[in-house]
Amino acid sequence: MGFKYAVIGTGAIGGYYGGKLAKAGNEVHFLFRSDFEHVKKNGLQINSVDGNFLINPVLAYNSTDDMSVCTYNNKSNIQCRILNYQYPNLKIDN
Repeated sequence: MGFKYAVIGTGAIGGYYGGKLAKAGNEVHFLFRSDFEHVKKNGLQINSVDGNFLINPVLAYNSTDDMSVCTYNNKSNIQCRILNYQYPNLKIDN
């Protein structure tokens, strides 16, 4: 089983690298602002000199309230703790 990834504030850079991770078969959750409806309906289009591709369907969200992507087995996972501090509504699975 692979890792779960979250791109918080998906823009050009996060969309590209998150898209590459998703294309490689990883579970990637994307948090959007203004582009949420378009991406949810049409997918995430990546145009790159390394090749163009489309991720569809996309695990897209417009609020951290709907995301449940940070999972850890003990309380010392610093990434989950930082995300929870920055986004207190983000659900963390133990």
